[in-house]
Amino acid sequence: MTDKYVMRWIAAAVGAFTVLGLGWWSSAQPARPSAAQRIVKTWDFDDPLSRVEPVPIGWFRAQDNPPERERPGFPAWNVPGLSGESPRSGPRCVVLPTKGGNTALRLSAGAVPVLPDADYMVSAMVRTDGLGHAKACVSAWLLDEDLQPVGRAPSRSELLNTGGEWSELVVRTRGESRAAWLQIELLLLQPREFEAARSVHQVWPEDFSGAAYFDDLVVSQVPRVELIPSSPAGVFIGDEKPELLMMVRDLTGEPLSMELTVFDLDGKIVERERMPVPEGGRVTPWRPRLDRFGWYSTRMEVSSSGTVVGRRRVDLVWSPDGRVPDGGARRSFGVIAEGVSAEQRAGLGDLLPRILSGAVNLSVFTPDRIDDAPGQGLEELWGDAERLLSQGVDITFVLTNLPRRLTHELRIDPDNPIPMLLAANDPWVPYLSKTLNVFGERVRRWQLGPTGSESAIGRPALKSDLDAIRRKLRTQIPRPVLVLPWNLSYSSDEAGVSADSIMLTWPIGVPADAIAGGYRAASEEFEGLDRTLHIELPDQAVFGGRAAAIELARRATTAWAAGVRRMSIDHSWRVFPEADERLQPTPEAAVWRTMCSVLSESTVVGMLPVADGVSVYLVEGAGGGALIGWNDGADPEDAVIRGWLGEGRVSAVDPFGNRRDVPRDSFGSHGVQLEEMPTIVTGVDVPLARFRAAVRVDPPFLAARAERHEVEVVIENPWPVGITGRLRLAEPVEWTISPRVIPFVLSPGETARVRVEIAFAPGQEAGRQRLIAEVDLSAERRYPVMRWPLALDLGLPTVEMSPSYRVEPSPSGEGSDLVVSMLITNSGDSPLTVEAFAQAPGYRAFEAPVSGLAAGGSVTRRFRFEGGGEQLKGRSVRVGLKETSGTGRLNRTLHIE
Repeated sequence: MTDKYVMRWIAAAVGAFTVLGLGWWSSAQPARPSAAQRIVKTWDFDDPLSRVEPVPIGWFRAQDNPPERERPGFPAWNVPGLSGESPRSGPRCVVLPTKGGNTALRLSAGAVPVLPDADYMVSAMVRTDGLGHAKACVSAWLLDEDLQPVGRAPSRSELLNTGGEWSELVVRTRGESRAAWLQIELLLLQPREFEAARSVHQVWPEDFSGAAYFDDLVVSQVPRVELIPSSPAGVFIGDEKPELLMMVRDLTGEPLSMELTVFDLDGKIVERERMPVPEGGRVTPWRPRLDRFGWYSTRMEVSSSGTVVGRRRVDLVWSPDGRVPDGGARRSFGVIAEGVSAEQRAGLGDLLPRILSGAVNLSVFTPDRIDDAPGQGLEELWGDAERLLSQGVDITFVLTNLPRRLTHELRIDPDNPIPMLLAANDPWVPYLSKTLNVFGERVRRWQLGPTGSESAIGRPALKSDLDAIRRKLRTQIPRPVLVLPWNLSYSSDEAGVSADSIMLTWPIGVPADAIAGGYRAASEEFEGLDRTLHIELPDQAVFGGRAAAIELARRATTAWAAGVRRMSIDHSWRVFPEADERLQPTPEAAVWRTMCSVLSESTVVGMLPVADGVSVYLVEGAGGGALIGWNDGADPEDAVIRGWLGEGRVSAVDPFGNRRDVPRDSFGSHGVQLEEMPTIVTGVDVPLARFRAAVRVDPPFLAARAERHEVEVVIENPWPVGITGRLRLAEPVEWTISPRVIPFVLSPGETARVRVEIAFAPGQEAGRQRLIAEVDLSAERRYPVMRWPLALDLGLPTVEMSPSYRVEPSPSGEGSDLVVSMLITNSGDSPLTVEAFAQAPGYRAFEAPVSGLAAGGSVTRRFRFEGGGEQLKGRSVRVGLKETSGTGRLNRTLHIE
């Protein structure tokens, strides 16, 4: 553990304990002060002395009251006080009503003493009533001996609208060496106070009635609990087994216990260990027993007498070494880091190299610095950018979160820099000129607004505006590249082409199978421009980490296949306030590393046909040949890559890097089961896979009629040498196929098309058929005899049938019946007449006509098998349609479970 970051953390942790912990204990008094106890102060707001007071003793109404206190947004007509209306406990609670605007009740300074460097927690029960937009919260901060704020900005709990139910709010303060007092504020806030303004003309919703009720407020001293990964980025590679550093410092003297739990991607517990808290605030390493690469979330809980008094959470990624592409290839895989705080931005230099991301979008102005004076705080930005550039990371500076002074002066949206850059007298120069001068030659890309912004779309004079901005920037830097955010769902006009580069957002609502056409159209519209695709992903908080990982692997693959050569994802980390703004990797970070390793120096050269609902891409590149595939709706038994895939080691790898070898069966074939999560199959013989992908039956659909059908078997040679061999249509053996054996001799790049006649019995099942090709092939080498399926479907071209069944009580009241339903749809352009049937063992056959079904129409036919609920369980029912004026027959089998 020589990492400078870890060593600094250890030194700070141990030093704090030595100065505070040992020093405090050496001077401890027999009677412990309240600040040193676990429970420091409580309020149930039932004090009899408060009955004659409008507010609890020691509290005051913190509303706007010039000149004593100027607080715009907190009007004097909102009057907090005591209430007997449905308190949580006792006869009274505190109420914060609103008649429009915000409401605050604040604890007087000097009411709650605290120990220097000790951590405290404030908890309160809250109930909101009659609020549609406003929310309630608790805020807390530390004061020095002179009653002046010290340390960080006030900490705030989550904001809640409880809808009439009591819920708990919790806020924590981290100790400061000069802290002497704790101040608390109860708040009812309108959306203007807690939501970011996206437009200078934004109309804020507001409540003009309703209230928030607070009760049972408790101030507790809590242990200083620290848990960090020994890798500052929380990303462990290869033999770097995940390791966590723990430290607990407590000043109450109570015995403590500790529990560490590790969860996997699906929230399953993979490791849990209980242990006593190390004495003396000692820093202790802990290695969870993990046997698979992936993303994990670790929780540390510290308890006193069975009550949890401290928690920490650390998310981490463990990935294999894998192939590390060169810097140019890694720049194809970027990360959007717009809108992060300056403290979070500092962690990018640790994280990006570990997830192989070689490009980043950085905001020049961060949300926590929008009130800075011109030129203030630039050194931090420059230091972070210099570190990234030294690592070979390609930076795009993004103009968003514009300084408040500029947005108010110019009355512009904080995320639309175009009016700012066009403003007369260039008011932006004091804010940007130094950064432009320092990085003008090394960071040429300047994005006009946040990724995903649509502010430029439809701007009437966009072309002339961009030309004017380019001229202005050229007075500062020689060759600026203007990057324009755009949405893939919108077509462009000639104005958009006047940018130098386009950041195209692929919305989450646009499915993966639409990207090829969408990106191709965008490439034509923005021909000649540098293009980056921003991939939106599902919200992990709503859909879970697995859904985000699945979607990222699929979208990255389909985008690469569509010709995308620069793509970025939203920030692949989370930040927990109690963890000092450290970046903690998400599952997407691990997947992004894997996709960069597999795709960045590769090309998608084709697709392997497997089954409807299955996607398999063939990839060729520096890492050899690979298949990337997944199942998106096919039956599991159909979602299998079968056949001889390669001579050497063939492995199936998940997007987190877990590898398993794929053995050959008795026929010498491999079999890879595809699931919802994409699988990367390595060790693939690419020319053979291309040959296999090109072997097909044309047309791949035959009418289910008792007649001879003529098709063509297509064979192509992808090798640079001639090939010879034979193809035998081995199955179905009961079909009449002529010829079954097809010899071939093909020159490099040559294609053969061989006519074949096929016939089958009237009772043949409709749908995807098991047409198996057996291939004996000699190319650059002699291959073993291989077997794989060819796509061929049977059906009626203008009819769709969806059979189903249900078991329901018999009308006689005895036993249960099986009811079979058939939804029949006419997909043709003329009326349809057929006959529906259903057959079951031990029952007579049922038939029902369907006459004159209009084009596009649907009808349902039902058949009841009395007693079939019991008699047909575990058996099969044959259903289908017969043409009344032809030999067509659509057969399906229902297996009754």
